[in-house]
Amino acid sequence: MLSAMRSGAQSIIMKIILIGLLVLAMAGLAIMDVQGMFRQGVTDTAVAKVGRSKISAAEFQRIFSSHLQSQGIPQSEAIQMGMPQMILARALNGRVYARAARDAGLVIDDVSAATYVNDMVIKPLVEREEGAITPEQALQVVLREAGMSESSLMNDVKTEMATDSLLGIVTSGTTPPQQIIQAALRFKYEERRGAYFTLSAKDAEADIATPSNEELESYYNTIAHRFALPEYRDFSVLVIRKEGYANAAPTAEELKAYYDAHIGLFKTPETRTMMQIVAQDKDTANAVLDIVRTQNKTLKAAAESVEGTNYIDAQTLTENDLPAELASIAFSAEAGTTTDPIESPLGWHVLHVSSITPGNTQTYEKAKDDIQKKLTEEKASESFYEHLNALDDMLASGSTLAEVVAETGVKPVTFEKLDAQGKNEKGQAPTTKIPSFDKVIEQVFSLAHGIPGHMIEAGQGVYVVAQVDKIHASVPRPLANVKADVLKSWKDKSKADALDRLAAKISGQLKLGESFDKLAKDMGKKVQRSPYVARTAAAEKLKLDHGFIPALFSLTKKGDTTAINTGKTVIVLELAGRRVNVPKDAENQEDIAALKNSMKRSLETDILEQFRMGLFEKYDVTINNDLLQEIYTPQQDG
Repeated sequence: MLSAMRSGAQSIIMKIILIGLLVLAMAGLAIMDVQGMFRQGVTDTAVAKVGRSKISAAEFQRIFSSHLQSQGIPQSEAIQMGMPQMILARALNGRVYARAARDAGLVIDDVSAATYVNDMVIKPLVEREEGAITPEQALQVVLREAGMSESSLMNDVKTEMATDSLLGIVTSGTTPPQQIIQAALRFKYEERRGAYFTLSAKDAEADIATPSNEELESYYNTIAHRFALPEYRDFSVLVIRKEGYANAAPTAEELKAYYDAHIGLFKTPETRTMMQIVAQDKDTANAVLDIVRTQNKTLKAAAESVEGTNYIDAQTLTENDLPAELASIAFSAEAGTTTDPIESPLGWHVLHVSSITPGNTQTYEKAKDDIQKKLTEEKASESFYEHLNALDDMLASGSTLAEVVAETGVKPVTFEKLDAQGKNEKGQAPTTKIPSFDKVIEQVFSLAHGIPGHMIEAGQGVYVVAQVDKIHASVPRPLANVKADVLKSWKDKSKADALDRLAAKISGQLKLGESFDKLAKDMGKKVQRSPYVARTAAAEKLKLDHGFIPALFSLTKKGDTTAINTGKTVIVLELAGRRVNVPKDAENQEDIAALKNSMKRSLETDILEQFRMGLFEKYDVTINNDLLQEIYTPQQDG
């Protein structure tokens, strides 16, 4: 995690995501199947344990909604990809590594953690936003989006830094042996050339005879499904829209009650324009303050003359834009004054308040129209979704689409004889447009006749429900209608079978000691030679079959032979030469460095895996796989 943070993010949002992942890793959280959990009645059973510490199903459920929302991963996809198990494993790793770091006495002090957060998170955010936000604002944005307090962030960073140190110690000194590097270089720079000749189906059999009608019909019966007409379906689609959904307007009493209950929304907060410096320690901050007060210099000029300070130019801020330690003092100071040093987790601050703009409150009369619009939309939305839930309940209880139509009063759209790609018999798409039509088609071809599917959310307050009205089963076409295609298929298969027999015959002759050159001569073929090629060479550029180079490098020694069936030809191949041309050290330093890094990472991975397995045993880690299977069993739609 820290290495990811050190590599830097490209925006504020990316930094927030990294902090969010930090929280997930250190809290031992995993994706949960909320519907599956309540369906099975699971509330607090442990899905895993580290000694006496449990990760309960309830703990998983609490994190599920926020994680799913922040990552935008559909629940069904997460389960199909095995993400719950992967994230659980990551969570357990984080717990045992943190515990091992504590047991090893690795403790990170507050100053180191605060410095890390400032240097690796706050400063890069401020720089990338080109001064549009202050360090304090950047920190507050990160904390707000991650749902953390400063103290919880600091604790998690200290734990993660200690874990990072532990793993660094465990993997220190992992250097691959020189012999392995040299062997890898020889493997990479080996080149081979092949002698080969090519046989076609004509070399196997002089002619592929035309089948009799009986033979062709018998063959067609085995492949009739390939020429069958597709399955078509007639179906109806009900489109339910939030747009234009009417409901009673809010009363005057409701408008006034909302204004009184949300008075804070109608207040423009007091703002203050201020400059500040952030120093590493209190003495440095006092040195800047002394210059301001005794030499009547600006805060900026004073900061320039004192090392170890970071000057932040004038920003207009509200009280909520500042950390609590700074806000209380900054918003009690008078205009034109400079504060005494104030400590925060980021260091020591000196603020200069240059101007104050008082706040004000919008009157009820001025706010009434906006409140009415908001409450009207909320009432309509609430009523719409209540109705939508009722319709969803009807579908879940077995109601037909006709019954849902009667409840909504909306006329469904009908489609006749469309295939699984949404095309008619002429290969044309319907002219009537339906939101999320691709999802509708996918669902329609998974439904039984007469049973509506679940509601499909089509975005922007639009939902669709589909039901299959008729299924036109796939039927084979008469042989007479596809005879030319079937005959071509029969000939192609006959040629392929002949090539298979030829490849087997050639391989047998080579294994029995038949000379490669004699075999070529007997078959009237000219032997060709490829250039020397590396394992990673592009066969297409060398005008070789894509299977040529892998086959060439599968041979052991010069003179070994093999036969390659390409589907259209048989290539008889002999290893004609091999050489290794490793560049001198001065020419391949990048290769050597890359190999060392790759092998070092592999060794570190192996060592860490052994270390992790040892910690799992030491700290008595157990996983309730039966419960995981129960919770994460994918549910079939429809």
